[in-house]
Amino acid sequence: IFIFQLVFNLFDFKRLVSYFELNPNMVNHFYFYQLFSYGFLHANPFHILFNMLYLWFFGSEIEELWGKNTLYFVHFTSIIMGGILTCLVHNLG
Repeated sequence: IFIFQLVFNLFDFKRLVSYFELNPNMVNHFYFYQLFSYGFLHANPFHILFNMLYLWFFGSEIEELWGKNTLYFVHFTSIIMGGILTCLVHNLG
């Protein structure tokens, strides 16, 4: 997904990428998929590098403790709940 994001930005399709970023105003207008899709976008190569390093360092240990399915469930649930919380805080302000 990061490669697609780079290609879209390279060819000035930033508007297309903006449909997948978390924008609470758009979520309020029924773009609910953004609550999930924003979790796979990255700001720059260092952002994805440190995310992958984090998963490599800690993900294997957590997977060993919890199991693969539980790790995936917690990861995806955290993405969605983080998006919901961001939208709630944005709407309160």
